[in-house]
Amino acid sequence: MNTQRLTKIARSLMVILSALAFSYQVHAAAPEEQVVADIQAILIGGEARTEAASVAELRIRRADTGKVEVGKVGTRLVFGDEIKTGADVEVSLIFTRPNTEDRIEVFMLQNSHAAVSSLFSFYGSFIVSGWGIFDTKTRYVRLGKRGTEFQIDVDDKKETVDLTVLRGLVEVDQREFSPPTPQPILEDQFINSAYVMPAPSRAQRTAIVTGMQKVRIEKNAPIPAPVDLKDVEVVGYVARTNYLYLATMPARTPSNIRPTITIGEKDNPRDNKAHALETLTKAREAAILKPDATNTRKLGEVYKDFGAGPRSAIELNKAETLDPALRRDTSFLISQAEAYRLSGNLEKSENRLRAARTTPGATANPDTDRAIKIASGNLNYDQALVAIARDDRPAATTHLRDSRRAYEAAVRTGRPDPIVSRNLNNVKLAINKSDPTATRSSGLDGTYRGTLDFPAARLSGEATLVITGSRFSLIHCKGTFKGSIVPGTKTADGTTPYDFLFETHGPVPKLTLKFDGTVTARIVTNAPGETHKFNFTQHQTTTPGMKCVEKNRIANQVIWRN
Repeated sequence: MNTQRLTKIARSLMVILSALAFSYQVHAAAPEEQVVADIQAILIGGEARTEAASVAELRIRRADTGKVEVGKVGTRLVFGDEIKTGADVEVSLIFTRPNTEDRIEVFMLQNSHAAVSSLFSFYGSFIVSGWGIFDTKTRYVRLGKRGTEFQIDVDDKKETVDLTVLRGLVEVDQREFSPPTPQPILEDQFINSAYVMPAPSRAQRTAIVTGMQKVRIEKNAPIPAPVDLKDVEVVGYVARTNYLYLATMPARTPSNIRPTITIGEKDNPRDNKAHALETLTKAREAAILKPDATNTRKLGEVYKDFGAGPRSAIELNKAETLDPALRRDTSFLISQAEAYRLSGNLEKSENRLRAARTTPGATANPDTDRAIKIASGNLNYDQALVAIARDDRPAATTHLRDSRRAYEAAVRTGRPDPIVSRNLNNVKLAINKSDPTATRSSGLDGTYRGTLDFPAARLSGEATLVITGSRFSLIHCKGTFKGSIVPGTKTADGTTPYDFLFETHGPVPKLTLKFDGTVTARIVTNAPGETHKFNFTQHQTTTPGMKCVEKNRIANQVIWRN
């Protein structure tokens, strides 16, 4: 056995031992009953939908009441709730635990049936990825993940589980498991039935399956040795699943992001779908086939450029683990700061940006110095939004002024940049909507507090709408939407419709809205032709700030949570 092979085996053993040690610690502290899952996206025939047409397409059964309902984007599932997809229906679920940063994404493919426990799979196909400890169970096997991307295909008739691990590590524990519901649900009907607990297993078998391996697990049979995946299998897997990843990312790249990897400065990586698909394909293939720090970092930066903050933060954290020297890399720290900002975790974003400023030579290099200033402008703008939502006017004013100074410094230190110039214009209008040096695009600049009704996003109640130039932020206790505003052509009755283009993942890529009422009593509703109901009515009296918005965190994606 040569030295290179011995080194590879030694590294694999270290990964396995560290993952196992961490696994036992976390499982003890995070009971499955605390897990919740939110429906992030629904695809029917490959097209995104806000809800299914019937329970035949997407069926939810509540564990506490037995009630059956149609699945919708934004639906929250708790321990024991069941979900079942029909033919040509696929769903993205985001699993989280309270008071942790665990974020697991599960794609349920067509004709699949599962329950929340972490995930209990009755049958079907599932793709699991994300950050944190997470169990996937069937009636006869438990799969424990750590920093992993894998697919399982559960055949309840043949009593087999096909496990394909793309990245990371999966612990296989073979024994009998019961569903999380008090009584099981028949495969084809959501009705209660008698259930006999399985007899204790006569033998327990365990195994470790690492990245680029697959194995078929049969009930009550020895677990065979995993088989190495071929490169062509990985390429096929990426090609088959890319549309799922793209469908669950923002419809447009945030207009205040300067791309690192994907494109030139004047392009939007999502505008050219073919280019976006090619970029994502190459990055995912490289990160799976050769999961080193370089390829993992590149995938994280591609996700950042697409506006997928949580995914970006996960990949960049993996890269940092693989290569601790990245903690002294200014450009890497800036990307991390932007990923956390896009995720809504402004405190971590500020910490990463502070670390970037203190790396050797950070401000001496004109490119990195400028990038720090742009990221600082973005962060201060988002911190101002939090302060505005809380009605903390002094803090909002301070952050907006710091944002303006950062953008102005970036403009002075580099070549003309339309992204930075647009950001500067927007923050000028946030400070003073009559600023003579700023260009007003919508004429709607201001902060509006009122009552929201947005059924497609499952949001209702108190909200704050902030419009500065070409940007808007709609802040609600359960989530925040950000994006760009594009004025349309006046209609015959003199009304101007506005396209609200979402740059955070949501149930729809855009809304076409109209503004009625006065400056102090705005009413924002659907413009003619807009099918998704939206109503925002401004309060006519002064109202206090939103107490649900934390000082250093603004609600964002995990389905509009963080």
